[in-house]
Amino acid sequence: MKKHWPALAHHVWKIIKTNHLAERKIIVCVSGGADSVALINILLKVQKPELLSIFHFHHGPGKNEKFRNQAFDFVSAIAKEKKIPFLSGRSKVVLKNETECRKARRESLAKFHKKTDVIATGHHNLDLLETRLIRLLRGTGAQGLKAMSEWKSPWFRPFLNCQPEDLKDYLRSLGESWLEDPSNSDTDILRNWLRHQWLTQVEQMRPGSCSSLARSLQNLAESLDASSLQVPQGKQLRRSYYLTFSQYEQRELLSRWFFTQGVRNFSRAQIEELQRQLDKSQNELILKIGPLMVNVNAQQILLIKS
Repeated sequence: MKKHWPALAHHVWKIIKTNHLAERKIIVCVSGGADSVALINILLKVQKPELLSIFHFHHGPGKNEKFRNQAFDFVSAIAKEKKIPFLSGRSKVVLKNETECRKARRESLAKFHKKTDVIATGHHNLDLLETRLIRLLRGTGAQGLKAMSEWKSPWFRPFLNCQPEDLKDYLRSLGESWLEDPSNSDTDILRNWLRHQWLTQVEQMRPGSCSSLARSLQNLAESLDASSLQVPQGKQLRRSYYLTFSQYEQRELLSRWFFTQGVRNFSRAQIEELQRQLDKSQNELILKIGPLMVNVNAQQILLIKS
């Protein structure tokens, strides 16, 4: 691992390694905005270039067509400069709303996507918060909070814990440019209204509220995902069962299991260290968690009182 990688690159590499994506081909969706331009630059640091390709979709005719032409040329130039295959699609009809745009993009992307390919997008923390709020406003219920995740095949969204300004700062540090879509300032669109008006006013009224709201909704989503976990009552946890879950479900499973064994004085850092060790390929290891010794082999995780 290269020591000069920034923290953002380490973050993305960790997700790739944890989910065994290092040898998978990745189609990177690049709109020309800061988030997707940051994504392709990060992936070029942590993934083999020959495994990457860029996909861009031109949303066709309409009042924003001039910018769409500019974005198409801009992303095409990025692919050429970085010597990455450029995949593209274009709508021949006017797309009336965000739903039609998304459907057209995905239909075009499906023409290039193979079953084993990973599709990477630059969605960040604010995108996730807005999506969850929109779903709640539509009355989709608690399940709507699940929204996007960092990895759910074939979708790879490594920036969901990142703030959009951090991605721009990263690009500035590289001297890289990006485009600002003028349609993003149109507050007749609900998502834009939430971002530029409602969330902005909430943040002005109570600084830090947006981060707190995002964290609260994430906690609720994680608790929903973990509600169906079958926690063993004995001192053995099958490793094969543990590995079927996402990272936060694994963390919740381990925490609940320790509680059933009367263990309370453990930290999140200890749980995460156990997760890191379980991701490694060695057949056996021993860790101390509170008053317990944790013995791990290829088949099971075993708790032993110290």
